[in-house]
Amino acid sequence: MYTLILKALAKPLLVIGIVVGFGLGCVLYGQHLANQKHEAAALKKKVRDLTVITMVTESDSAKLAKQQQLIEDLKKEIEDGKAKLSAPDTACFDTDDVDQLRKLWRGSSGRP
Repeated sequence: MYTLILKALAKPLLVIGIVVGFGLGCVLYGQHLANQKHEAAALKKKVRDLTVITMVTESDSAKLAKQQQLIEDLKKEIEDGKAKLSAPDTACFDTDDVDQLRKLWRGSSGRP
């Protein structure tokens, strides 16, 4: 008795199975495509963020290089200033100024 029922329902069950399998495959494939779109969008956002970070880093490194050059220039100026301060000053006045001072000194003391 079951065999008669199974023989009668075999073709419709086979067709239903094929339709259900095809429908399930379409749903799973659609989910797969949606996941790929989401992953692609996430990767595009990550690439954009990394590009912005790279641009900011390059800008910061350029500023850093300028600041380091300024620091080196200032250090050089400080060293030059220290060298000038530590060097003995041998000539206080020009020779003309010295001659004028000697004349003033001689004139105020009354000596020739």
